Amino acid sequence: MKAALVLLLSVCMVARDTTHIRMERLLPFSVMIAGGVVMTQLAQQRQYWKVPAPFTVNTGDDYRYAANADKFGHGFAAYAITVGISQGLWWSGVDTTVGIWIGAAVALTNQTIVEYRDATHVARDGSSVPYLGWSWGDMLANMVGALLPVAQHYYRADSRFIEQLRYKFSLHSAGNVERGYFQSILDDYESQYHWLCFPLGAVLGGEQSWWKDAFGIGLGHSVRGTVGTGGAYTFTGTHELWVTLDYNLEAIPVESPLVRSLLRIVNLVRLPAPCARIVPGVAVFGFRW
Repeated sequence: MKAALVLLLSVCMVARDTTHIRMERLLPFSVMIAGGVVMTQLAQQRQYWKVPAPFTVNTGDDYRYAANADKFGHGFAAYAITVGISQGLWWSGVDTTVGIWIGAAVALTNQTIVEYRDATHVARDGSSVPYLGWSWGDMLANMVGALLPVAQHYYRADSRFIEQLRYKFSLHSAGNVERGYFQSILDDYESQYHWLCFPLGAVLGGEQSWWKDAFGIGLGHSVRGTVGTGGAYTFTGTHELWVTLDYNLEAIPVESPLVRSLLRIVNLVRLPAPCARIVPGVAVFGFRW
């Protein structure tokens, strides 16, 4: 509850105009966000952060771990948190600029806490080695992800391409969960895909039309060969690059502010669509996550 009050007070303190703020929306939204942050931290504590250890900076294998797939995940998590919170605050009547900055601040705070606790706890295998150590690479990815929506907000009038860029996420099982290597597909980097997607109108230019806004193209990344026997991540792996058809759910014409916000949030997920792997080797697929 304290975290919710901090978020609520922060909004009221920095908002330039509070006359349009809907407190009946802002209060439950603040409680929901604060509760989500706390529950996420507690879940990670149970799974990863069991025994304290001295603060350690990872200066060795950080940039070889899981072929850097974790950096894409850090960036997406910060981006999604910023977008989700800013949309909820906008729905609650908070000024758009204020909402974007608060969303980015919450995202960076949450991700920094995660990084700090990675640096101050023992690995899950019970060894005396810190779990992962503080990673400046992770923090850079967190900052890029959190500040991308901010940049899009400020440059939306200058560049339609920047404004309509979307960072998306999808899951397609690589079989490691089925092999018993991981409890959840969210722990398996080889099953995660990260996409930069653009509506066709932002790419082709010219006159606006419904199909240019509704459909787009995306460039994707994943990895293979990063999981060793037993599910331990290795320091080897192969990068995969993809292209895909994309759907822009934000192009659906709706008047409801709530539905518009929900469409923006759901649009963080890349839905099944025809796609092709272009590296390593070309392979074409039908509808695939």
